[in-house]
This record gives sequence, structure tokens and C-alpha cells, in this order.
Amino acid sequence: LNIAFMNDIYLFSNKMKFNFKNIVRLASTKWNFLNFKPGLVGGHCLPVDPYYLYYIAKKNNISLKTVLAGRQVNSQMKKFIYKVALKKITDVKKIQKNSKILIVGVTYKGNVADVRNSIALDIFTDLKKNNKNIDAYDYICSNDVRKKYGILKKFNKKKYELIIFLVNHKKNINIYDYAIKN
Repeated sequence: LNIAFMNDIYLFSNKMKFNFKNIVRLASTKWNFLNFKPGLVGGHCLPVDPYYLYYIAKKNNISLKTVLAGRQVNSQMKKFIYKVALKKITDVKKIQKNSKILIVGVTYKGNVADVRNSIALDIFTDLKKNNKNIDAYDYICSNDVRKKYGILKKFNKKKYELIIFLVNHKKNINIYDYAIKN
């Protein structure tokens, strides 16, 4: 629910063209502010556990009004992030037709090797269907996953015109700094 709330604020900020980081900075001045980040919610627990909880509650005549609402908001993020990535790719391809794109991070969350219900992996595979010049890099995922989806374990930063971050692993910060400077 906390992630869903931040996702809602992020989506609202985006549509209104408000500075999301500034909104969070102002909200963080409150004593009870919880610093959750917006983003993709995947994995084997968070996407399904709310449905189990809701089922048990309903079975026991207990009304839970927010649990599935949070799941609905978090589910929207896949489509939103996909559209943002596709727009950036399209913009880059207008400048350089055969530009190379790198997706960084395909696991379901940062610093975890698991790709079960990974929305980042889904976004990469969906983007790859129509854009053959897209690679993905993830140093944490298993060799089996790397082999199955063609995920790179190493890459040359200078080879790519656009780098899109979907999952933040600890080592990705160095790549992020490089991408911002170039």
C-alpha cells in the first residue's frame, strides 16, 4: 500500500507536470513521513498476497477497502513505465536510426537474483519484440536466466545511445552516474 501510494503520487505528478522529487522532499519534512519509492512491484509475494488476504477477509465477512486498490495502482506501473521507455527509445531513434539501447536490471527488485513475476523482465521482453537493438544487463540474475533471455553480464557503456534503468542494484549506481554525464 505504501508503494501504491507513492506510485499514485508519481503518476499524478507526471500528469500534472509537477516535480515529484520536490513533492517528496516537502513531504519528508513531516515527522511521520515514510520514505517509500515509486516503481515496479513484482516478485512472488507482493503481487499475489493481497488477493489471499482479501479472500480470507471476505470469507470471514471482513471488508478490506484498500488492499486491492493498492494492487490495482501497482499493476498500472508496468504499462506506464513501458510507455515512458518506448517514448525515450522513439526519441533516440529519430536522432539515430540504428541506435543501441540498454535496459539495466531485469530481476523483480534490487539486489535480488529472482526473476519470478519480474515486471522489469516483462518490459524488456516486450520492448525487445519490436526493437532488435535493445540489450539488457543484469549482473545479479542467474546464468540460466541470462542464457534464456540474452541478458548481458558485462557491456561497453559507450556502445549505447540510451540507458534505461528498471531495477537498481548496488553496482548500477556507477552506470547511472555515467549515463547522466554522457
